[in-house]
Amino acid sequence: MNSNIIFLNEKLNALEFLNSYSSLFIIVDENTEIHCLPILINNFDKFNYNLIKIRAGEEFKNLNSCEFIWDNLLSNFVDRNSCIIALGGGVLCDITGFSASTILRGIDCVYIPTTLMAMADASIGGKCGVNFKNFKNQLGSFKLPISILIYPPFLNTLNQRHINNGSVEMIKHCLLEENITSSILQRIENMKDPHSLSSELKKSILFKNKIVNKDFKETGLRKVLNFGHTIGHAIESLFLSQKKDALHGECIAIGMICESFISSQLYGWKPEILQTIVQILHEYTNGHNFKRSDFVDILMNLKHDKKSKNLTIGFSLLRELGYPVVEIEVTEP
Repeated sequence: MNSNIIFLNEKLNALEFLNSYSSLFIIVDENTEIHCLPILINNFDKFNYNLIKIRAGEEFKNLNSCEFIWDNLLSNFVDRNSCIIALGGGVLCDITGFSASTILRGIDCVYIPTTLMAMADASIGGKCGVNFKNFKNQLGSFKLPISILIYPPFLNTLNQRHINNGSVEMIKHCLLEENITSSILQRIENMKDPHSLSSELKKSILFKNKIVNKDFKETGLRKVLNFGHTIGHAIESLFLSQKKDALHGECIAIGMICESFISSQLYGWKPEILQTIVQILHEYTNGHNFKRSDFVDILMNLKHDKKSKNLTIGFSLLRELGYPVVEIEVTEP
């Protein structure tokens, strides 16, 4: 299974295929309505559409947002030949994909990701869903968009914090793919250079897409992409419950530090390798810290992880750089 991933470097003018749909719905948030929708419309103004605006932020990645979308779709006579366009970041793409997969038992959708996180990770692979009772992605489905349009100029609308947010997933892909520290460091330096970011982004997208194509439903190989996410999602759930300002990538950076430490203990890494990874990732954590009581909550959140079986978590770890392993049981401290 595969989505049509289209890389666009100059004009966002690859939407002619949308003319075949009976109706179109563009979903935006308050940020992409201002910064990205005009760019989309200026590049392609030959179709009529209904605009649906939802709230931006992880705290709005919930069923309330889906209900708002479903109500708008039904009020505007959506049918099975309609198409929904997600114009936004990872949260918006997740909500849109889940809403599209459930309305009328599923209609087509297109992703136009506008953040580095969405371009590098969230829009690729067909996973979509929402949070439920402060737990990450507890409700969801596998839904591939018809097309994913990658338009790097949208990155110019982001501040450095959101560039760092998306870079974390690209760093994860480097750790999974590269087995030489110098290669990893060079690629991370390239990510920091605006002139080479697009080429590194394309490498990252193609790496993830290759894995997804081999294991769409995550029965084996695709689980390697969960590196850093087991603990990272537990931390993100904690921060959601605390209403703390934390981005997904910041939580995953912390999760990768923790899971790298576990990997080093299990597989006998050289100390300098762990030290290098910690140094790399620390600047992407945004300085989040924890109280002693937080660790009890994090351990409890781990038991709600989607990958758990009989309250046992199968971690995705690194035997060594570039050699991930999956379903590794890790006991509580």
